[in-house]
Amino acid sequence: MELLIVFVLGFFVSFVGSIPPAGVNLTAIRISMEQGKMQALWFSLGAILIEGVLCFIALRFASFIASHQEIDFWIKWIAVPVFLIMGAATLWHATDKPSDVHVKEIRKNHWWKTNFTYGMFVCGINPMQIPFWLAYGTYFYTNGWLAPDLLSTLVFMIGAISGTYLLLYLFIEYAAKVLSRILKGNLSGKRLIGYVFLGLGFFQLGQNLWEMFKPQ
Repeated sequence: MELLIVFVLGFFVSFVGSIPPAGVNLTAIRISMEQGKMQALWFSLGAILIEGVLCFIALRFASFIASHQEIDFWIKWIAVPVFLIMGAATLWHATDKPSDVHVKEIRKNHWWKTNFTYGMFVCGINPMQIPFWLAYGTYFYTNGWLAPDLLSTLVFMIGAISGTYLLLYLFIEYAAKVLSRILKGNLSGKRLIGYVFLGLGFFQLGQNLWEMFKPQ
């Protein structure tokens, strides 16, 4: 049952985190519309493969941080500005108009041989992958929501890539309709993620203050 909860936790965080328009989901929609559903699914498989690797690396590093009590105190305080900054930055970019969001042009003669490897590349150059999972991983580990053992990390990672793949599949399946709606919903989607980060930041701040001043 605990592993099922871990799987659902990874699935939910990844699914919700993949909703706002970004390079991977918009490119998947573009490939689906230009080359067909199957090619877009191959692209998605390549993307989640790299996401799984980056997620695993970030979680293991977060586990190492949480397991060392001598730095756990500082990590909990560092997590506060990290979440608040990520939330503020997300809300700041939420002011961008839908027309400012561009889909990366896919050239017929690009050097990537398949859409599978292209998906690996697009996901791999996303600068937010490691910070995203490192922030959530540190938070989950330090608050006891995720056990630091290897099995729990793998289950969480599988849940995360499953959540991302399901969302990409839904985007691909309903590409023509989703493309216009997701761009129109760009503001609310980014605001949702931004408010989640801010909420986690203030929650962690409150928890830190409680641990400092709680009655002995």
